[in-house]
Amino acid sequence: RVFSKGASNSVGIQYNNGTLLTLDSAVVSGHTGAGIRSLSKLNLAVTGSTFSGNFVGIDASQASTASITITRSSVTGNAFGIGAPLFKLRSSKVTGNGIGIVLTAAQADLGKIAEPGNNTISGNFQTGVQFGQNVISGGFGTISAAGNTWNPSIQDSDESGHYPDNPLINGSSNLGSGQNFKLPEGNSKFKIQL
Repeated sequence: RVFSKGASNSVGIQYNNGTLLTLDSAVVSGHTGAGIRSLSKLNLAVTGSTFSGNFVGIDASQASTASITITRSSVTGNAFGIGAPLFKLRSSKVTGNGIGIVLTAAQADLGKIAEPGNNTISGNFQTGVQFGQNVISGGFGTISAAGNTWNPSIQDSDESGHYPDNPLINGSSNLGSGQNFKLPEGNSKFKIQL
């Protein structure tokens, strides 16, 4: 367990050397900064762990390179759940954050049609998934997010929070911006595959 109470901009784990950091059944909570932060290289495997009550649960938004896999974990009650470039998320919960996921690369694997994510991305105050400003400035991005559970009956999800027909939505769609996901409005080069 990595826990902080008080302090200013406290960070649970600062990790920059690029060797594999594995968290299994860990609890990282209560940090006024990030639960995990990397400013250069992050190679991270998370299984069965919880990130809660931090300003940012996992912050690799400034990392030059990152390889991140998150499985059967919970990211909840943070101002920002995950800020990272390309990563893989499976069978996890990203719930009750201000913003669930901020992508700092043009692609993310939150679930594919052939390999569903089985994640729950719901109850996030502003939105579940969005691109960071650096990606928006780059002009394009694609999120693979098939087989997940979202807020029900929002942005054309069904009453169970699913998208059974796996629609491909882009930023020019009237469904492109809301509490489930937020694509840059009016820009068809940003897409999400549900």
